[in-house]
Amino acid sequence: MSDGTMPSSPVGRIELLLGHSDVSRADLARVLDLPRDVTVDDVLAGDYPLSPTDLVAIADLLDVPVTVLTGQVPMDRHLGVSLRLGAVEAADVPTGALQYADTLLGYRALLDSWLGSVCSPLAGIGMSTDSYFMRAGQKSAQRVRDGLRLGEDPIPDLVGLIERLGFPVVFLPLPEGMHGLNVRDEREGTPTRVIIVSTLGPWTQQRYTLAHELCHALYDDAGQVIVDLVEVPERLPELRAESFARHLLLPAEALAEDVRQALKENTSQEVLTARLMVRWGMSKQAVLRALEKDGHATPKEVAALQGRPVGQLMARAGLTEQWQILSAGQAEPSGSPWLVSRALEAYGKGWVGAHVVADLLDQDLETTERQLVAQGWAAPDSGAD
Repeated sequence: MSDGTMPSSPVGRIELLLGHSDVSRADLARVLDLPRDVTVDDVLAGDYPLSPTDLVAIADLLDVPVTVLTGQVPMDRHLGVSLRLGAVEAADVPTGALQYADTLLGYRALLDSWLGSVCSPLAGIGMSTDSYFMRAGQKSAQRVRDGLRLGEDPIPDLVGLIERLGFPVVFLPLPEGMHGLNVRDEREGTPTRVIIVSTLGPWTQQRYTLAHELCHALYDDAGQVIVDLVEVPERLPELRAESFARHLLLPAEALAEDVRQALKENTSQEVLTARLMVRWGMSKQAVLRALEKDGHATPKEVAALQGRPVGQLMARAGLTEQWQILSAGQAEPSGSPWLVSRALEAYGKGWVGAHVVADLLDQDLETTERQLVAQGWAAPDSGAD
């Protein structure tokens, strides 16, 4: 259901949402305290004018922001409403993942209301509008590096970097062949996003997916849910995101310097590839693709290395133990560290209840309360949200 097919009036939106909820017409009549000669049918027909106070009461009854009823936030740009209406266009995406994303978006708005919204350190830095999308991705990656003063160094904490820009990151098991999701929402009037990365892939693939999704977020690419699949991307925004991810994680000049140093030391291509994978946190395939594209390896040399198992490459370079340490925990689901940290801060001040922390961790309340006590957190007042 697209924006063009959504009801154009508040009463039309109310009727649609009423039909997708457990709220009865009697409930609606009760909150409106209708006169004796006015029925709910009169309201839904538009024959009874609704005041702003009425709209607020109905919004509370239907559990949606009043801005959705007024049309300030289109119904198909609020993830929770879209889920309720079955209007999310995301084939094969688990409903549970989208519902969790909606929970994160709702709590992000709540925490922002208590703690204040975060200003991105990239505010005012525009992304490249180069018509050649691959080049635009590379230029924008450099702008991000320059804006955050990253230099030409590796990014060890990519999750922290992305969350510092205001995009919560979570790791969940997604269907085979689905690397990640980028969920867009406008419930607060401005676009916000949640990035979900699959735990089924190796940690290097997860990092590449993160960088790829960051590009979609920074460009505010279209789509309520952008699905990152295994297939080679063909759409222009996807190609731009691929180029962005590669150059954010491994700048061309940094790669050239590592190759020059390897040549000086007479390092084999097998060892160089393993070192690049560990140093830059990239998969063998991504490293080999970068080496070939930048002219540091021939197609024949790349083909020979493609057949070498990662374990053999790491053993040859003496990096087996380090690779195993980096790979530990890659299959474990996790909530957004940034939102959990903000929730704990608000919990400690008595502004929110333990259920907020539990929901952000995607675990049960009892376990969360036990963990909070063990970590020395005092329980907030019972009136917390």
